[in-house]
Amino acid sequence: MIGGETGVATLGLEEHAGLVAAYQNDAWAARYRSAMARLAAAEAATGVSGLTDGLPVLSRLMRYKDEYEVARLMTDRTSTTG
Repeated sequence: MIGGETGVATLGLEEHAGLVAAYQNDAWAARYRSAMARLAAAEAATGVSGLTDGLPVLSRLMRYKDEYEVARLMTDRTSTTG
């Protein structure tokens, strides 16, 4: 259950990647790791800190993505079902 998560903010990158993989698949988790690596590189290159604080936020968004897509498809009046 995503909505009632507790302690998720204290998890590290691999724990969040595991949540994403469990919710979707390993390829989606790899995209999560890649996005977080790009944020970490941007932090290092610019000296800006806090970009990777988005670990739990991006993890949650990536896990919710399919739920929103299914809802969108189900409410799309132009969709047809066979």
